[in-house]
Amino acid sequence: MQQALLVRLVLLATGLVLVSARIDYVHVFRDDRPLVDITQAFGFGSRGNINITLWDITIWRRHDQVEADYQYGNFGFFLADMDAELYLQDFVQQKCLLDDRGFKLFTFADMKVAAVVDGKTPEFTFHFDVQGGGQFALYFANCEQQTPVSFQIRVEMYNLVGPDDRKDYLSVGETELDITYWVGPCSS
Repeated sequence: MQQALLVRLVLLATGLVLVSARIDYVHVFRDDRPLVDITQAFGFGSRGNINITLWDITIWRRHDQVEADYQYGNFGFFLADMDAELYLQDFVQQKCLLDDRGFKLFTFADMKVAAVVDGKTPEFTFHFDVQGGGQFALYFANCEQQTPVSFQIRVEMYNLVGPDDRKDYLSVGETELDITYWVGPCSS
């Protein structure tokens, strides 16, 4: 009996560790697609936050391309809600998604990001408060046709909870599952 309870507690602890973090590490390598999805959708509450750290940024030139042929402002990141996700592929064929200020978080034209691209700084960290909550995914837009980009990115998505502003890495809809993991195995 005690051994079965011990096994359940170990499985429970393992399960909590596996589902508790929403930190994504992505390595994009020589990708010239106009739209690259970086994260899956995350449910932000009214106190949602996202931290993005970028490093090892390289813009690859085509053989016929002069370095000044592209603009840093044509490479950047944006959040899109679940409703917008359906039309992004069609929209990206007509227009640069970074032209819409409603989507854009930042571009490579930001002085701190440009310093990473130019090799003057090792990394750049961006913090954004998600106002009003909702379910959003992070995307990278490349508005320079046939210009591959490489970078590494760490994305931390979380909601602040409680009076001590504790970071909750579970999506809004998943937060209630914590109690299920604790009560389910212990009640059997």
